[in-house]
Amino acid sequence: MNVLVYAAGAVGLGIASCLIKAGAKVDIVARKDTVSALKESGLIRTGIFGEFKAHPEQFGAYESLSELSSKDYDFILVCCKSFDTLSSAKDLYSIFGKKDSVIVLFQNGWGNAEIFSNFFQKDLI
Repeated sequence: MNVLVYAAGAVGLGIASCLIKAGAKVDIVARKDTVSALKESGLIRTGIFGEFKAHPEQFGAYESLSELSSKDYDFILVCCKSFDTLSSAKDLYSIFGKKDSVIVLFQNGWGNAEIFSNFFQKDLI
């Protein structure tokens, strides 16, 4: 299973750690400082989901979607804040809009699915 975790902060990194541990191939798109830390130290999880460390070679970490234009994903997990939904939908559509990845929204708030449905097929959200 190939998974993209987009806008990975605390929620996205927690989900990514579980997926990596389960054996999924995971790429993470995050802010520059987060990507630098992931490439240097790996992904370290502690707390209620248990302790786990994924070494940097176990996943991909990227600052930009443009670095992933040639990749295909079974699932794209959207983990941005709701106020970034429109720009995230546009950015993801520009790279993956013609592909059949399932979009999974890990966001608080109402109306996020409706925004994504303006760009992606409703049955893929």
